[in-house]
Amino acid sequence: THAGVLPSLQGSWIAPRYNTVTGTWLTKHFAGQFYRSADAGASWTNVSTSPATSLLYEFGYGKWIATDGDYNVNRVWSSTDDANSWQSVSISSGMSYINCITWNEYDSQFVIAGGNWAGDGTIDARVQTSPDGVTWTARESGSTKVVLNNIQGDNAGNYIATGWTYSGGYGPTTVYMYSTDNAAT
Repeated sequence: THAGVLPSLQGSWIAPRYNTVTGTWLTKHFAGQFYRSADAGASWTNVSTSPATSLLYEFGYGKWIATDGDYNVNRVWSSTDDANSWQSVSISSGMSYINCITWNEYDSQFVIAGGNWAGDGTIDARVQTSPDGVTWTARESGSTKVVLNNIQGDNAGNYIATGWTYSGGYGPTTVYMYSTDNAAT
């Protein structure tokens, strides 16, 4: 246990993740500062400021990819220098919200999920995949009435995505999405 090594800031620390290439850890403060540790969490250094209201980030393909929580921007952020700097990456259009990201080492791809306004006051599910964090392919762009906020894959090409309904406010749902072909359908 390490105490007093991160700055005492108002708000929470978000999503510690591990860089398998450099052996460093990255965490983000709720206010937007990224901190990195090269000594298993014994000390932390502020390395950059979040370029947007990034919700989550993952390491894969030798880089960090961070989601952009801003409405209808259709982009993610990429860092190839261990989070020292961030570059905007456009994704396929059609996602009003990007709510989650995962890197699956077994099928070597990033997967993002969220939703898109349907025009009738509801939000439809959206999923996109990328082998490198640069080229993105829309995989789910139908009319499934669920806002996806979690997605995870296994080592056999299966993915499960969960979320909630939206119709003027967030509500309960029994709907989840499942893929058996590496999130392609």
